[in-house]
Amino acid sequence: MRRRMTVKRFAQGMIVPSCCIALIGYFSWHAVYGEYGAFKLTRLDERLAIRTAELDVVKSERQKLERRVQLMQPGHVDPDMLDEQSRATLGYAQPDELTIYLNDLTR
Repeated sequence: MRRRMTVKRFAQGMIVPSCCIALIGYFSWHAVYGEYGAFKLTRLDERLAIRTAELDVVKSERQKLERRVQLMQPGHVDPDMLDEQSRATLGYAQPDELTIYLNDLTR
């Protein structure tokens, strides 16, 4: 003899599967759209690429400045660098020279 399923018995049988589906949906949504989800990961990769490019630019600027500083070390001064710095500071030039002022210090 077959027993007829009641609404109450059906609801009791659906509690566990419904909770499992809800948990799977919750974690799936966070895996895609959450703070550390797939979409955020691609944005983080893009930001990393931008920051890496900026770092390369800053490193090259730093190397140029370090080279200029090495030329002005005490007891080891480069005559051309000394001449350039003294003329820039004092504003002196020979009558037959052309002076060009640059705003960029990383020449």
